[in-house]
Amino acid sequence: MNKTHVFRKKDSKHPYFEGYYFKFINEQKEIVILISGISISPKEKYSFIQVASSHSKDVVLYKFPLTDLKSSKDAFDFKIGKNEFSRNRILLDLDNVSAEIQISNSVNWNRSFVNPNIMGFMSYIPRVECKHDIITVQSEISGFIKLAKHKILFKEGDGYIEKNWGSSFPKKYIWLHANQFNNRQLSLQFAIAKPKWFFFRPEVYIGYIMTGELIHFGTHRLSLVRVKRDYDFTLITIKKIKYRITIKIKHKAPVNLIGPTKGILKNKIPEYLDSSIELVVLKKSLFNKNKEVVRDISHLSTTEMQDEI
Repeated sequence: MNKTHVFRKKDSKHPYFEGYYFKFINEQKEIVILISGISISPKEKYSFIQVASSHSKDVVLYKFPLTDLKSSKDAFDFKIGKNEFSRNRILLDLDNVSAEIQISNSVNWNRSFVNPNIMGFMSYIPRVECKHDIITVQSEISGFIKLAKHKILFKEGDGYIEKNWGSSFPKKYIWLHANQFNNRQLSLQFAIAKPKWFFFRPEVYIGYIMTGELIHFGTHRLSLVRVKRDYDFTLITIKKIKYRITIKIKHKAPVNLIGPTKGILKNKIPEYLDSSIELVVLKKSLFNKNKEVVRDISHLSTTEMQDEI
C-alpha cells in the first residue's frame, strides 16, 4: 500500500517538502495550529515546527537540522529533537512553547490499495507539485499547550490531522476545515486547487463530510464543483450523484502561516482561524428528490484562499 501518512523522502535530492497539520480546539473556543515537517532545497535542508493560535496573531517557525528528524517507516510516529508527534500524543519542548497533548477516540482515514488516501488513485500520479492526505478525521484532545505565559487547557477538545507533500503549494487554491458545528459529530474538509503537473495546471478538488457516515467527494469520484466569490463571502456548490452540498464561507482576520515554494518555507499563507461556515446537504432518494440531511453552522472554521480559483 502507498504509505502516504508516514515520512516519504527525507533524503530527496530535489526541492521538496512534507508538512503535517494539527488543529486543536478547546472548550473555551481557543484554536492552536501546529505544523511539523521537512524543507529541502539546493540552498538548505531542515526539519521544522510552526506554531499559530487564535490567542495571538504571531506565527513562530522553529528550524532544526534535518538529522534531528527521527521517524517510523510504517507508523505515523516521529520526533524532531525533543518534540514528539503521533496518533496518540504530542509533546513539545520549544523556546516559549511547551505541550503535553493526549489524543484519543480518533476516527482515522480508511486506506486501501485503490484508495491510499483522500486523493484516491490520483495519489499515484507522478510529478504533481502538491499532494494531500487526511490522517485523523476527528479525535478527542486532553492536556495543555503553553504559549509563552498563556496556557491553553484541553479536557474534551477537538482534534484534526492532515498532511501535504511535494515541491510547492499551488499558486491558486481554496482549503477549508470545519468542526465545532452544533452537531458535534459533524465535520467537513474541502480543497480545490490548480497544482502544476508538467506544463499543465488542471483543476482538482477533494473533500469529505463526516455525518456519522462518510460522504467522500472529489474529481476522481464523479463530483462537480462550482465556486462563487462575493465581496464578503464565498459560496461552494458540490454535486455528487445523490448529494447536493453547499458551503457558505465568511471570514474575519487571518494569521500568516509560512508555506513552501520549491521546497523552501517562504510564502505568507493567510489562514482564517475563525471563519463562519454554513453547511447544507441535500440527498436524493427514490421518494424524495431533495431531502435535507444536514443544515448546520460552525463559527470556528479554518480556511485558506490563495489568489482566486
